[in-house]
Amino acid sequence: NATSGTTIITSEASNYAFYAKGGSTFIHNSGLLKITTEATTQIRNQATGVWNDLEIDNNGNICQFRYTNMTHAGDLTINAGDTLQMTGDMSYKFEWDGNATINGTLDGATNNATGSWKFGSITIGTAGTLSTTTGTTEITSNTGGGSSSALAFSQMGSGVFTHRNGTVKFSLNADYAQIISGSASVQGPFYDVDHNRASASYHLYIKSDTTVEHDFDNVQGYTTLYGPNTLTLGEDVGTPYSGKYLATGSGLRFYDNDSSNYAKVYGASEALPAVYTGIAPD
Repeated sequence: NATSGTTIITSEASNYAFYAKGGSTFIHNSGLLKITTEATTQIRNQATGVWNDLEIDNNGNICQFRYTNMTHAGDLTINAGDTLQMTGDMSYKFEWDGNATINGTLDGATNNATGSWKFGSITIGTAGTLSTTTGTTEITSNTGGGSSSALAFSQMGSGVFTHRNGTVKFSLNADYAQIISGSASVQGPFYDVDHNRASASYHLYIKSDTTVEHDFDNVQGYTTLYGPNTLTLGEDVGTPYSGKYLATGSGLRFYDNDSSNYAKVYGASEALPAVYTGIAPD
């Protein structure tokens, strides 16, 4: 049984800061597991019982997340200068019911993560870096329930998001908004975005300039673009592509859209215009 407070790991044994082997039991008691080792280390959980909150605070070193194929109950925090790196079987899932706050680096690229990822919300701090799985990263909630400022995806300042040709899926099942907004010059760029909610009346709000380099599929629920922000679809470098908005469940909506405050949908360039298909904009 772990404490309901904070369990701090300061060193390691056999290259592991934390290793709960198969057949063992770990009870998190709603507590925080904090990794503070002064060297590169690994963490692994094969026990009966998931982690609650996890914080990486290891003085600029790398903590490798290894062979842990379960959905953890709490929040993930990576502090500035620190790295949580996926390793081991890269098809394993990496899932958290709570929020991910990335002020350091969450690294799915170095060892080529391909499994499913899931978080309640994602916040990338101004010095944070997130490179995702090549599969689907699902965002199932937001940072504050019904609050009008509760964010599902927020990229701040110089924070970096690397999509690795994966999909980001917004899927909150309650009647609360999911919001894309942050102080970075652009949110993303994403590769594919899916908006697929439990009800056709639920909302995704885009409140900052956002780029989707491939396709935006609005499967179910409303997507609303706030003025004066721009949604850019497609890319004109690498593999040029005319991005598509697939209005499968409902048409794209516009809000705060007047002569001084236009909301805009652009293609990657004049030669690569955005393509809009499905239900007409609302």
